[in-house]
Amino acid sequence: MNIWMLLVGCAAIIFGVVILLNQERLLRWSQKNMRQNVGRIGETFASLGKPRDMVWPGVGAIAVGLILVARSFG
Repeated sequence: MNIWMLLVGCAAIIFGVVILLNQERLLRWSQKNMRQNVGRIGETFASLGKPRDMVWPGVGAIAVGLILVARSFG
């Protein structure tokens, strides 16, 4: 059993749940960072964002976490 892989997997699952529970807040945070760091193109992408666009990053983080937890036992 790899304890570090288990811990990282649990952290990824928690991060995915936080994303899914706070879609609006994390969308606004990511839009702010895109506007600051990417410039005009980032501002265009940021203005088109909707809170439902944060579902797939949350699901992806949970999936990666589940894979890591499963691999830590094997």
